[in-house]
Amino acid sequence: MSRRHDPPPLVQVQDSEGRLLPFYRGWHRRYLESCGLTPEQAAGVAARIHRHLLHRGQTQVDVEHLECLTYRYLRRDQGERVAGRYRLWMGFLHSSRPLLVLIGGMPGSGKSAIATELASLLDITRVQSTDMLREVMRMMVPERLLPALHTSSFKAWQSWPETGEARDFRGRLIDGYRAQAEPVMVSCEAVLGRALGERVSMIVEGVHVMPSLAGRLPPKTDAVVVPLVLEVADRDTLAQRFRGRGEAAPQRRAQRYLEHLEAIWALQSHLLEEARRLGVAVVENDNQDRA
Repeated sequence: MSRRHDPPPLVQVQDSEGRLLPFYRGWHRRYLESCGLTPEQAAGVAARIHRHLLHRGQTQVDVEHLECLTYRYLRRDQGERVAGRYRLWMGFLHSSRPLLVLIGGMPGSGKSAIATELASLLDITRVQSTDMLREVMRMMVPERLLPALHTSSFKAWQSWPETGEARDFRGRLIDGYRAQAEPVMVSCEAVLGRALGERVSMIVEGVHVMPSLAGRLPPKTDAVVVPLVLEVADRDTLAQRFRGRGEAAPQRRAQRYLEHLEAIWALQSHLLEEARRLGVAVVENDNQDRA
């Protein structure tokens, strides 16, 4: 008769309040991925730490010791830079400071997909799309009062009255976009103000998240505010995304985006110029894994 192998003893982690929680490698791996490790690297480090504890017969460990042990393994296996990122991230989590990530970009830049991935990776439960805010505002503000709000960002210039100043197409395009984005930005400020008041982390994403949004937040907040703009650096890649979007979800009317590709491309250039002028990070998103 073959001998049944007993399961390895359970390792428990004591948190700062004295509670004992089981050590799950999957849970620890998520923290490591938050610091920039690939899933494979994170899984390997978590497994080695688990073996280390079992080898020494440590079935209970406090969270501070676990973090020190993780830091040592990361420094040995991944280098000082990665280990330093882990130490910073753990320090942030212990600080209870809210994290506000502001993701701007034109249609097709991958804002929603990146926001969803970040929310899962960083365990952020509140994600707000500016398209939803605009939809609420459309119900409250009639089209005759603010016509730019009731059309697409790349077509808003058509409903924006011309001024006496001579403007080329790009200038009128930007004027229309800003006429739509500015009132939505006010709604973004309200949403972010609520998050600051409740001290919860949040991701706000959308075409209306202009690089200047971060500068509108209260200056004395202790929140970590991370504004960024997503860029698709290759025009053909952007067009291909719209075609793929049409195949996956015909209701999104990909042809409409393709017909206005030049306008979308021009608005992206405007956002990138403003981001660089304000020192806001630009993240190239031609490939989502790299982004």
